[in-house]
Amino acid sequence: MASAVLAGITSYTHAWQLPILAAFLLVWLVGGYYLQRWRLVKAALISRTKVGLLAAKMNFLGIFVGLAGFGVMFFLAYALNQREFIGRYLVGALSIALGIPTLVLLNWVVGMVLLKDVPAGGVLKLTAVNGLAVCVLMAACAAGAGIPANSMRQREKAQDDCRNQMAFVYDALQSYKRSHPDQTISVAELVSKQLIEAKKTLCPAGPVDGNEYVYAPSAGNDKDETRILLCDRQPFHGHGDVRMVLLDDATRGQPLPKPLSEQEFQNLLAKPVNAALAEQLKK
Repeated sequence: MASAVLAGITSYTHAWQLPILAAFLLVWLVGGYYLQRWRLVKAALISRTKVGLLAAKMNFLGIFVGLAGFGVMFFLAYALNQREFIGRYLVGALSIALGIPTLVLLNWVVGMVLLKDVPAGGVLKLTAVNGLAVCVLMAACAAGAGIPANSMRQREKAQDDCRNQMAFVYDALQSYKRSHPDQTISVAELVSKQLIEAKKTLCPAGPVDGNEYVYAPSAGNDKDETRILLCDRQPFHGHGDVRMVLLDDATRGQPLPKPLSEQEFQNLLAKPVNAALAEQLKK
């Protein structure tokens, strides 16, 4: 289940989400106030001269405390995920299942404090609408900010996993080469010789089939050329236009996997030094 563990919260926060957060605050503080005021006026429980201030208090304090309670439920689910008790998809489900009742309940409790002379059932009628409206508003914000951020994070994680696996495969190839300097070996042969697990030779971002790493050993390397040592068979990263590659650039020391756009990759592949790899990719 380790692959299901969420990264830190900062991995899901971006500057482009700020306008969505600002819109949430505006609708909550302004729209929520007028909704709560309308509910109070309709109930005719207090004089119109006092309804404005009371509506502001109920909207701000009630929803603020309710949101805090919702946040506690979210971080509880998040903590369970970090300990690998639940998967990342259950974080959202558990947060909603526990958070919405908590928000409505705490909003109602604040209403009970502010409306001491109103029966509990009457207070619930006055506060539930605002509480549920904020839940709908949060759902809209989650769709606009949370879902895209999660997709971005999953693409980043797939790149990180691919980078680590590609480095692992290359180390295995180099280890075999040191032990057998007169022999060459392919990625598939590493698996057949049980020197590496088959799943370690597959790009995590690709489909089940056809996403193996491609390796073309070559003798030497022109110091003025960049040779591709290892790469994804297909561009699975980004939006299907990025490949993870491991480059042997003689001027940069130890080769490390890095993402390249498909255009950058094809430009390198067209160089004579990468002709052997180009042939491997055609198979």
